[in-house]
Amino acid sequence: MFFIRTWHFIFLVLIVLGLLVFGSVAAYMLLTAHNDKLNAERVLFFGITGILAVIMILVRLMVYNRQTMKKMEKLLDLVTQNGILPLERLATFGGFGNKMQQIYSELVSLSNRKSSRIIQLNSITDKLMEFIDIPLLIVDATGEIRKTSGGFLEKNKLAPGEIIGNLLASQIEGIDFSGTLFEAKQAKGPIELELEKKKYTFYPVFSETNDIVFFLVAYGKHQLINIFAETGKKENYVMAFKPKKSRFTKLLRFFLGDKKKKEKE
Repeated sequence: MFFIRTWHFIFLVLIVLGLLVFGSVAAYMLLTAHNDKLNAERVLFFGITGILAVIMILVRLMVYNRQTMKKMEKLLDLVTQNGILPLERLATFGGFGNKMQQIYSELVSLSNRKSSRIIQLNSITDKLMEFIDIPLLIVDATGEIRKTSGGFLEKNKLAPGEIIGNLLASQIEGIDFSGTLFEAKQAKGPIELELEKKKYTFYPVFSETNDIVFFLVAYGKHQLINIFAETGKKENYVMAFKPKKSRFTKLLRFFLGDKKKKEKE
């Protein structure tokens, strides 16, 4: 198994053919000049045979490359349509296919581990929401309700999961969710709304690309817990790193003197 660009391979083959042609013709002319026509014709014959052999090998490799590309295109279409990659089909590609099988198996294993971790975190979030006393909803960027707190269910006398998947407009009448989403993007922080004498606070959750992916919608006005609220928003200062003096540096300062000490004096 080896990897090389098609045009690079053709270029190398052309160099080999050129050398064969040049060598055969040069040897034929040299032997002919010495009146050794029999050996000259033999060399020319072997040269032509070698050139034909190289051309046949080149054609065979090009045909095999074309067939392999067609197999890969069929495999890609199969994955696109069914969403499943049959590993046994990769074995037809030889050593390259075996390496691809190993890579695909590792990727599947990694994906399964990530999916399991996401499910576990989702379960923990559901349990934590049950302990929250305030009416709280988790809404995605489309306005669809994803999770509800225990306080919200108790206040509205709803069963767990009863309104999951409904739009936020079904719980808050007259809300302009698109406008709220745009305003939160501009403000980069919580948005307070008052609709029909009821207050709502929208806490945006941003993704790595700085896009809003979720809202924490709290009924009423609430403040997030701030550990610096009682300490006057103290800031953490990082001490500057003071490099250690090596023995060589100490020795030089002993003989040459310390500039800082001299300046102080």
